[in-house]
Amino acid sequence: MKPVIALAVLAALGAVGGTIWIGSLVREDTVVAQPYEEGLEYDRERRGREALGWSVEVAPAVAGPGALAFALRDGAGRPLDGAEVALTVGRPDSGRGQWTAAARPREGGGYAADRAFPAPGPWEIRFDVRRGTDRVRLTRTVDVPAAAPACDLAAGPCTVELGGAAVTLELSPRPPRALAELRVLADVRAGGAPLDGAELSVRFGMKGMEMFPAEARLAPAGPGRYRGQAVLVRCPSGRTDWTATVSLARPGAPGATAELGFKAAE
Repeated sequence: MKPVIALAVLAALGAVGGTIWIGSLVREDTVVAQPYEEGLEYDRERRGREALGWSVEVAPAVAGPGALAFALRDGAGRPLDGAEVALTVGRPDSGRGQWTAAARPREGGGYAADRAFPAPGPWEIRFDVRRGTDRVRLTRTVDVPAAAPACDLAAGPCTVELGGAAVTLELSPRPPRALAELRVLADVRAGGAPLDGAELSVRFGMKGMEMFPAEARLAPAGPGRYRGQAVLVRCPSGRTDWTATVSLARPGAPGATAELGFKAAE
């Protein structure tokens, strides 16, 4: 009888020990390692925000390559230029996917970091802003949508945003063919109204290939309308994947470019 009791006791102790060991493996890290210090830091940040009245507006963005753009305002709502801004971006629930970057200044209190959101969903952005002796930390949480599928110029017109204008580009015939005249049409609008007086060109090429330059310089063809033509060469390797680099310049605005893709027919 005694051996049976001893075995039962040992089994019970083993179960308890196993539970403790498993618990040690699955334990979660402390969410806030130093809650008192964290609380003091939070109060300092809150008082700094209230004293300066600075605010941040994050431009809409989608997941994928690109830049994170935002604008800073002072307490009176005026653009806040001349600031140094360091960004820390991560998931609000876990901090996963965290990255940091320094922002570069743009006009009108605007700034941009040459990084973007790698995936859709909620992201928390921390802005550490310094101008002179003034410092403040601002935090925003944004919900980033998935990027829309890339537009295919061989299937129909595509619209891109360039320097505050919407450019709708169309190629004809569809699909484009090598060694045949390619007609290039563009409709350019700013604020919904036709935009005249712009300089617009489309350069065709293949990524990673030194190609004979094919470029269409578009001429005015009506209110907000532009037209040009080009000829695509035939790639000796048999590749048919092309890129169309659209360039727009207009008075009072910096030049801007965007890239679209398509496949040509033989």
